[in-house]
Amino acid sequence: MKIEKLYKIRAWVNRTMRGGRIEQKWYKESVYTKLSGAKLFYASMVNRVEVDTSCYYKYSGKVELFIPHVWDTGELAYWPDDEKYIAKYDSEEDQR
Repeated sequence: MKIEKLYKIRAWVNRTMRGGRIEQKWYKESVYTKLSGAKLFYASMVNRVEVDTSCYYKYSGKVELFIPHVWDTGELAYWPDDEKYIAKYDSEEDQR
């Protein structure tokens, strides 16, 4: 089976502490071979971020769906090529 593309979803929720220090509540990262599965997981992570950031004071979160850059060694980078995201959610922008 040849894999044409990989799709990566990254999601996290942080809390801003006194003095501007950031404390991570949770972080999740998954890789999918099909866009349909990646979009379902993305939607579930957006829902989780929305719940956590609406329930807890000074919490913010993000979810990102993208095709990751692949290094020459075959490892997946933390970011997409050319900063192109398929979908992004930012709880702070959503609350404005």
